[in-house]
Amino acid sequence: MKRKMVSCILVTILLLGGVLTFAGAGSGGTINVAVFDFDTKEAGVSKLGPRIADMITAYLSQNPDLNLVERAELDKVLSEMGLSMTGIVDQAKAVQVGHVVGAKILVTGRAFPVDGELVIVAKIIGTETTRVYGDVAKGSLSGKLISLINDIAVKVAKTIKDKGTELLPASEQEVDKVAIIQEKLKGKKLPRVAVKIEETHIGSRPIDPAAETEFIYLLRKCGFEVVDQSDEVLSNWAKAYLKDSGTELPELLQTVDIVLVGEAFSQFAARTGDLVSSKARVEVRAIDAHNSRILAIDRTTTTAVDLAEQIAAKTALQEGALDIAVSLIPEMVEKWQSELPEADSSQSDN
Repeated sequence: MKRKMVSCILVTILLLGGVLTFAGAGSGGTINVAVFDFDTKEAGVSKLGPRIADMITAYLSQNPDLNLVERAELDKVLSEMGLSMTGIVDQAKAVQVGHVVGAKILVTGRAFPVDGELVIVAKIIGTETTRVYGDVAKGSLSGKLISLINDIAVKVAKTIKDKGTELLPASEQEVDKVAIIQEKLKGKKLPRVAVKIEETHIGSRPIDPAAETEFIYLLRKCGFEVVDQSDEVLSNWAKAYLKDSGTELPELLQTVDIVLVGEAFSQFAARTGDLVSSKARVEVRAIDAHNSRILAIDRTTTTAVDLAEQIAAKTALQEGALDIAVSLIPEMVEKWQSELPEADSSQSDN
């Protein structure tokens, strides 16, 4: 029976060939997909869950743009979270698992008998967009179930092909976030800025401060004057401020207008074949250097995948800093400028 099922999978894949070209993977990298065993608790179909997942995995694995998360890795993560491979039908839990293993798309679902028929319902979930698409296949319980399982696998593969761009977030190529920041700053006077984001990669020392470097790059790209980061005074003050927000700025730093201070953490999340995923959290505050008032504050958590753990961590930190900067930089300038004398605030450095 098992040999017959494998033969049917291979024949159908060969016959349908072109169905697996992924519409959402034109940006140069593979997309991580996690396929969970389907929930099949009812009598008579209780052993079908892994078979449905295997069939869907067989179809999706033919697509070079998709990287399937290994079953062993899913089992490990689910075990650590106190969950089982079968029955991940709760969307919030599925997305949580997807984030840990670095999967951008999840496939889950259930199969159950109704009036002599077997109904298979699949959910395809985008972990970052929270978009959900569904597919249904049904047929007689007394018929050949392999054909029915094959049917749902084909439908899931086609949904991922057709809806890939909606399941995934817009790529950086599609959205120029630097241009967005520049547009929001038009006509505004720009403050002199200092930046210090303390960074830690749990388990090893960071090679260099990725989040801080990204902020400095963005600020300079948008026309800000950024003070030299080698200044030890700034570093010492930032460390003290993170422990006690009441710490006053030293006189040397009062030559700047705004100090961006924050913390960034990254750590290993999961390994999938040759790929490693890392998670990062970035928290940043924009402080008025003249009165220590917080002008803007934001935080975010991101995940990135690469062949090397350190590169994945740096990418996650960089993306987190970019996400924060889009809203934080314009907000801090707006609030800082609103406190300037009217003659100063009417001048533009752009």
